[in-house]
Amino acid sequence: MKRFACVYVWLLCLVLSVAAQEKVVKLKIVQTSDVHGNYYPYNFITRKDWQGSLARIYAFVEKEREQYKENLILLDNGDILQGQPTAYYYNYIDTVSPHLCAEMMNYMKYDAGNMGNHDVETGRAVFDRWINTCDFPVLGANIIDTSTGEPHLPPYKVMERDGVKIVIFGMITPAIPA
Repeated sequence: MKRFACVYVWLLCLVLSVAAQEKVVKLKIVQTSDVHGNYYPYNFITRKDWQGSLARIYAFVEKEREQYKENLILLDNGDILQGQPTAYYYNYIDTVSPHLCAEMMNYMKYDAGNMGNHDVETGRAVFDRWINTCDFPVLGANIIDTSTGEPHLPPYKVMERDGVKIVIFGMITPAIPA
């Protein structure tokens, strides 16, 4: 009988300790993709206003951060470095200043980015300059430096929000070499 009582007490303690560890954490994940140089709510090619841009995303993100505070995770999934004349200017004309895209993403407090196929098309000098200006990791688990055989970018980032570990894993489409 004593043995059963000890087992029941032990099980009760186990159940209570598990219940005490239960915690609800609310996260908001905002992810951009295929921005294609649309940093401003204006299309410099057609010379017209348009709906999509990093500037408009920033307004949305700031509003959401009022509620989620540090539990808002902001990510980019690549293809951000080319498409509009502003991006072209910072890719190939003004190659000395910090890249405008990185400056905007830093200001918006991105947590991580991912290299996209159109980002690779800008050339290594352009994307390395952009990556080196970013205050957050740009990921690419399957991007290998062919001269060394080593990974060119970190494969993932681990972050923690309210005691919950989150892993962000970045990969590029495998069709790039083709």
